[in-house]
Amino acid sequence: LVNPTKYEIISISPNPFNAWTMINYETPNNSQLELSIFNLQGKKVTQLFSGFHMAGEHSVIWNGNSYSSGVYLIKLKSPQYTIIQKAVLLK
Repeated sequence: LVNPTKYEIISISPNPFNAWTMINYETPNNSQLELSIFNLQGKKVTQLFSGFHMAGEHSVIWNGNSYSSGVYLIKLKSPQYTIIQKAVLLK
């Protein structure tokens, strides 16, 4: 088992997705994290998690059934770093 060395969104799978996608991410130390989804206009459409996280690898499922097709930005924010990756919802 290797400990993470940086904040990172490891994968978004499947991507593009139809109904749901799994977001895998890692954190190198215990910290406050926020994982949110934004549309391309910069509006936060949902917050998947906000709170304390232990160091390690984590996964969360985003259910996109109530959102329209398009490109979304997945934002992982810690006190030290912000990571953003794109996800495509196709219906």
